[in-house]
Amino acid sequence: MAVVGIEITDRALRAVRFEHFRRGRLPDQSVEVPATLPAGKPVGLAGGQVPVGALKELLQQVNVAGAQVAVAIPSAWCFFRSVAFPYRSAARAESTVRYALEGRLPGSVENYVIEPLSDLQAAGAKGSRMLVAACPRATVKSMLDGLGEAGVDPCIIQPAVAAVARAARDAGVNDDTALMRVDGDAEIVFRKKGDLVAALVVLLKGLDLKDGANQRRINARISFAVRSYQVSDGAADRDRVLVMAPGAGAIEGAAPWASLRTTASPTDATPIPGGTVTRNDLDSRWVAAIGAASAVRKAHAAPNLRRDDLAYAPHARRLERRLAAALALAVGIMALFSVATARRLMAVNEEIAGIRARRTALMKEVGLTHGEPTVKAMESALAQARKDATQADEGRTYSCLARWIELMRLVPAEITLDVIDINQKRIAVTARTANKPKLWELQRSAQASKVFMPDPSVVVRGTERGISTFTMELRFR
Repeated sequence: MAVVGIEITDRALRAVRFEHFRRGRLPDQSVEVPATLPAGKPVGLAGGQVPVGALKELLQQVNVAGAQVAVAIPSAWCFFRSVAFPYRSAARAESTVRYALEGRLPGSVENYVIEPLSDLQAAGAKGSRMLVAACPRATVKSMLDGLGEAGVDPCIIQPAVAAVARAARDAGVNDDTALMRVDGDAEIVFRKKGDLVAALVVLLKGLDLKDGANQRRINARISFAVRSYQVSDGAADRDRVLVMAPGAGAIEGAAPWASLRTTASPTDATPIPGGTVTRNDLDSRWVAAIGAASAVRKAHAAPNLRRDDLAYAPHARRLERRLAAALALAVGIMALFSVATARRLMAVNEEIAGIRARRTALMKEVGLTHGEPTVKAMESALAQARKDATQADEGRTYSCLARWIELMRLVPAEITLDVIDINQKRIAVTARTANKPKLWELQRSAQASKVFMPDPSVVVRGTERGISTFTMELRFR
């Protein structure tokens, strides 16, 4: 698939075309057309005007038909903010980043397209931080209108600093090397393990780097911007800096870089340390266009200012299809869950029916016609009786079961047995009733019984909401 990367600058429009993009490969075509943007405004408020005439002239030389197009815009059109969070959840950070930017941008944050330029990075004991670009929505809309008028519908629009960082990574530049590109204005990118942690834009107002009279002023502005950032944030310390600029030697030794090790400038025809590519890959003129073209390979993960209602239509439809697939998957999971729940409910009902059948059989075996002892208590008591049957003589076995049946006969229907404890000497029960006279009736019946001793012990444990709980011990004769 052919890929075209376009960079818009305040002095020229540049485009590179790759018939088949491969990292480290030089463009099949590189074209530059002079262009002049409207008078500059403060950083972030440039307005997004696109020189349509110059763009049409550029497209006459670079064929974009059938190609995926990515556009790198001047970094000065955006604000860059490092946002800190007290947690490390990427989803939570993305959903709350707008609130974190309130008061840090001119006007309402709702008027901006907010795009992360890095992954969430650990910061502090439990926190994190992320670099984001904030571009006025009106700027992106105006730019899309101008591109559309020229016949271009880019799938990606991103700040030049993001494209430069992408090109540097493709070129094998060390992940912690800072990048400084001077092309009209100065763009400085600080990186940590390949991720962007800070981006600075220094407006040079057209100062020519090749003019020796301007070098001191350029160096002073860059030095002031970097030192100010270091004082306010402290995340910008790096021991290696890659300078991308025509005549870069003029600023390589300038403060604040004088005490740092500066890599070989891309204007030198020598390989970049740690990489296998030469200066052409990071030429200050083409590096942003090449980086933008590279981003097309992973457009779903690349920084992109085309969001929400400004999204690239094929990507939006692809997202809709993914959402539809996710919804279908969720419905399928719910259906499976419903089937599993129904099966589980059937199993529970079968288990309840089995317990009821066991209870009926046990009650029939012990001759119970009234009372509601628990199945567990009945099983325990009957197991003990059966155990006695295997350990005692025939008379003792008959006597044990007879005593059990006698108790069941004596218990009034108004009394519910909760716990039954039986051994060879006595039966102890815990029961409850709402009709307290029935308790004394049971005591009198036990005293008159020929099976139990005439001194049954009854202790009322308490009464709550009209229900009396009591224990009774009946010793055998």
